[in-house]
Amino acid sequence: MLRRDFSIEEGIDINIIKNIPVAAGLGGGSSNASAVLTGLNRLWRLGLDRPALADYAARIGSDLPFFLYDASFALGTGRGDIIKPLAVRTKLWHLLVTPRFRIYTKEVFSRLKLNLTNKKDSANILLPFLRTGDLGRLSRALSNDLEPAILSLRPDFIHLKKKLLDAGAAGVCFSGSGPSIFALAESQKHALSLRARFDKRYAQVFVVSTM
Repeated sequence: MLRRDFSIEEGIDINIIKNIPVAAGLGGGSSNASAVLTGLNRLWRLGLDRPALADYAARIGSDLPFFLYDASFALGTGRGDIIKPLAVRTKLWHLLVTPRFRIYTKEVFSRLKLNLTNKKDSANILLPFLRTGDLGRLSRALSNDLEPAILSLRPDFIHLKKKLLDAGAAGVCFSGSGPSIFALAESQKHALSLRARFDKRYAQVFVVSTM
């Protein structure tokens, strides 16, 4: 798109070292694509500002524009591509479990039944809990409309959610289109203790925090 719109004649070779598991619902490919847009803008000296880059990003995928912002938290409206960074300083610790089973976004969305989504769910419900660091209420408000579609592909993943809750996680939810599941922890120490219970049973278990 950039080569066409700006009459760029040269090409570019890109080598990606993947650290984020592929097809795991973690936005790895989307963040890669946004990084490429940012890099090409600088390399080819196109002078595009962030809104212009976000327009290109949204043409590729609805979740790409988020990665153009240096924000730990942001609210996405429209198709999720209109980004409003949030002034939230809360730092959250998670245990992230990614089963070695790839789920492709297209498969999940093909099974999504929009008439079954809960219209009462709103990201705005989370905002006061994020700002105050109220982990209990934040955990209870977690929601992902893609969960029924994910579970229609892998019904057994519901047992992993239950195991994480039984192990003492504050709240558990699928990340994106899955199959990764994140569990909120009270602290880094708590997240590490949870990992000790799962890293021998699952190959990809990570302790992570918000930036």
